[in-house]
Amino acid sequence: MTHFGGPLRPQKKVLIFHYDRARRLCGRTRYINPARLPIFLSFLVFTLRLFGYKFRTVSDAMAEGYGKFACITFEGAYTDVARKVFPLLFRHNIPATLFVATGRVGRRRVVPQGIGPRRRTSGMSWAQIKDLVQKGWEVGTVGHFYTNLSERSQKDQFLHIQRAKDLIVLNLGVHPKVFAYPYGAYDASTLKYLREAGFTYSVTHKTGEVTSECLPLQLPRISLAASSFFNIAKLLRIIVKPIAADGQNLRAIASTTTATATVKAELTQIR
Repeated sequence: MTHFGGPLRPQKKVLIFHYDRARRLCGRTRYINPARLPIFLSFLVFTLRLFGYKFRTVSDAMAEGYGKFACITFEGAYTDVARKVFPLLFRHNIPATLFVATGRVGRRRVVPQGIGPRRRTSGMSWAQIKDLVQKGWEVGTVGHFYTNLSERSQKDQFLHIQRAKDLIVLNLGVHPKVFAYPYGAYDASTLKYLREAGFTYSVTHKTGEVTSECLPLQLPRISLAASSFFNIAKLLRIIVKPIAADGQNLRAIASTTTATATVKAELTQIR
């Protein structure tokens, strides 16, 4: 295929989504109940596949040569999210990337760290996480605990990253390749120790799609703020824009009635 007298180069588009337990909306921190997330994910999966995106883990998507790929990531391995959300992804055969705080694995009645109200839940066990790996999921880490790395000493950062990696290798038998910065905070020392520990990619809290200009250890993501209708409109613009640039027919979008029926069918299966 040619364009303006020359061949088109194969393009690669990667969208990395992540679930926030809480999100700053209209100047207030609002908790996003995991029970509401399947509604949003059903819409997201339907729309992305309609536009030709393939779901991959972060490492697999970044390793692909060209194509359109979507990744879903979760920070923290908590049982409430696993119970409400993961079955939907299993049914659609969608592998996700789970960022584990190794110091919280298997602990009961823990308070999820990050932004938001202090609502207690439980950490998944190593056996439950290993089952996800066997299903094709990827396990990364946020470190041993969810802490602001830019505020820690260089020694603390090194121990924090290395201990998390060692525990994942010991309990799961896999070497983690991806890291998520707690609170999106990091510095030059963090990048240095991640490279030394063998991490290939890291994701930030910066919003955007992954482009060729993005550094492997500073990849942007898109928040799954399910309680924000504005965020849904923003997501549609991000998803549709690359397709329009490719010159594909935007009339391939299904009608609102069809999309709604699909989402309702998914929710019926969830219940």
